[in-house]
Amino acid sequence: MSSEHAYDVFISHASEDKEIARPLAEGLQQMGLKVWFDEFTLKIGDKLRESIDNGLTKSNYGVVIVSKNFFSKNWPKLELEGMISLSIKNVSRILPIWHQVDLNEVMNFSPMLASIVALPSSMGPAKITSEIYKVVTNKPLQSPNSGIHRKSDSALSISGIQTSQISEIQNKRFRFLLRLYENRDRTTIKNYPNQIGQEFGYTEQVISEIVRYFDDKGYVEHPIIGTIEITVYGIDYVESLIPHAQEVITVQSNRMKVLKELYAIREQYLGIDKYELGNKLGFTDKNTDDIIYYLQVQGLIESPQLGPNIKITTYGIDGFESSN
Repeated sequence: MSSEHAYDVFISHASEDKEIARPLAEGLQQMGLKVWFDEFTLKIGDKLRESIDNGLTKSNYGVVIVSKNFFSKNWPKLELEGMISLSIKNVSRILPIWHQVDLNEVMNFSPMLASIVALPSSMGPAKITSEIYKVVTNKPLQSPNSGIHRKSDSALSISGIQTSQISEIQNKRFRFLLRLYENRDRTTIKNYPNQIGQEFGYTEQVISEIVRYFDDKGYVEHPIIGTIEITVYGIDYVESLIPHAQEVITVQSNRMKVLKELYAIREQYLGIDKYELGNKLGFTDKNTDDIIYYLQVQGLIESPQLGPNIKITTYGIDGFESSN
């Protein structure tokens, strides 16, 4: 366990699934791991949200009991989003346990969660805790034939391809797109696919497959030959997966600040200089360009004439009024 973390594992679950979560927590604790589990950790008088946030940030891994009960609860959703935002550079920190759910159900709830190799609850607590222990202690999981699954409790093969391989490429795509989201910059084209892929250790073949996939989905564009940038569709996709990540919250708040200012001067035909507005709101030119690009593509603002001036559109007016 990293010295900066007080817990090896954080266990997230719906209260109705306590009978699934408790044996895992007890088994992992008996194996010598430090476990954040509400029954072990919360004491009378503790502030629930603060305690959970503290447990998340001080845990190496997050075990998620994914079930229909989990889908219907708010707290588990917030915990999951917290894990995802903390796992941006290493998605494998999330360890899902699927309890009586299938791939389509998990995909509808969270494509990001569906992309991570999971264990079925039917394996039983002894086997599951053993597998979790191997991951936490830097030992590899067993092969896909050992019970890791996607759609059923046994390993599934589609045309000879194990579903663990499918989840692996989904995981790689997300990490790649997330890096484009973090690097987005309309003032300086600096994203080269091979550089990003090599940073994650991807082969040229995998990088090419990822870029082709994103091209087809409309998640990326190529402003200059050999470069790549995330599109508004790609931005929306990333933000839909990690809505409670701090960067996402900040970006969406900043967009609304711009709309608010433009709404206040909506009768001015020529609008206002975008950089003047950005400076007023405390944004860098880079952040201003990012926000303006997004709002223009969404049809919420427009440039009434050549130059840097912008104004809100009727769609932007409707969007602002409906959110306030």
